[in-house]
Amino acid sequence: MRLESRYCVWRAQRLQFVRSISLLPARSLAVICANWTRQYEPTTRSSRPCTGSRPMVKQLMAQGEQASALVEREVTVLFTDIVDFTSFAERLSASDAATFLNDHFQQLAACVEAEGGTIDKYIGDSLMAFWGAPEMQPDHSARACRAAIAIAAAIVGDNRRRRGLGLPPVRIRIGIHAGPAMVGNIGAPGRINYTLVGDIVNTAQRIEDVAKKCMTNEDEAVILVSDAVLRSAGPECSAQPVGEHILRGRHEPTHVFRLEAS
Repeated sequence: MRLESRYCVWRAQRLQFVRSISLLPARSLAVICANWTRQYEPTTRSSRPCTGSRPMVKQLMAQGEQASALVEREVTVLFTDIVDFTSFAERLSASDAATFLNDHFQQLAACVEAEGGTIDKYIGDSLMAFWGAPEMQPDHSARACRAAIAIAAAIVGDNRRRRGLGLPPVRIRIGIHAGPAMVGNIGAPGRINYTLVGDIVNTAQRIEDVAKKCMTNEDEAVILVSDAVLRSAGPECSAQPVGEHILRGRHEPTHVFRLEAS
């Protein structure tokens, strides 16, 4: 089988594996992981995609059957979005757009993983990640802020490469919010996904939307956080207020701050 075909099979199997892994007894997981890895793991290190699934799988295996239970956790959620991606993608073939997104998400995933985050999903050109589950992370907000700063630095660095090749720069918005959420297996039988549910998710995405009002043409990355994130993260994170905003679908104003990516 060609390497490209093996890679596609490997990715499909990995996604289904992660969605259903915590349904199985812990004793069975070790056997399945060993057999599955030997069968589908690409033969070259450079072929391995960078996702948040591997750390999450290890945590779910360690927790065993307890991992399937829904629990309330204090977590921090991060959303990213590429500015004007629709117009950007119109200039690319479907193959080139897919290659661009894979490279883009690999950069972002590396930053999330470096801070112990879990990548929940990719939505078009957006990424959703969270901290505080399945592993307990008291510093979940600080981790999310550090990951966001690393993402901004990666985007700026990659844009230098793109300009050298005559390619347009990539601009990104990031929104972060912290609070309680239900975490665990969500979905119909056979299509279970370890994820989180709660207003915190919508709020994080709405905060990312606010960045549209704050971003200038010179900005390559803007990181906005709620006051809840700053309280949780402590003095490690420095930010400037951008005012109170009535987020879409909400009635009460939210204090929003711009994180300094120093």
